[in-house]
Parts: sequence; structure tokens; C-alpha cells
Amino acid sequence: MKVKIHNTIYDSTETPILLLLSKEEIVYMQNMADNNHKYCSFPDDMKDEDIDEFMDVDDRVIGYVQY
Repeated sequence: MKVKIHNTIYDSTETPILLLLSKEEIVYMQNMADNNHKYCSFPDDMKDEDIDEFMDVDDRVIGYVQY
């Protein structure tokens, strides 16, 4: 698992990562499509274009497995 916080990406193979999920986030993740490999939580006042820019991560960095 990898997590991006601001501009830093942390990899759970190198450092422990704990996600504290709300009940709503659990439902959102359960309903994600199989080919969707990113979930973003953000402040309500964040602009759409800023969210898109934040979520733009090269697939090689993500390193997900194709199904």
C-alpha cells in the first residue's frame, strides 16, 4: 500500500501505514470499481482542479497490479 500526503508518497513496505476510515469511506471503498486504484479524501473547500492535480500520480509510482 502506498499513501500520498501533500507531495510525499509513503510505501508500507518501508514504513508502517495506518488508515483510519470513517463508515462512509469504508462504503465508498467497498463500492469502487475493480480498475479504480485511487481514493482521495480532501477538505470541502478544495477546488476540483486542485484535487485533479493532487491525484495525478504516475502509474509506475502507484505500482498496482493489473487484474
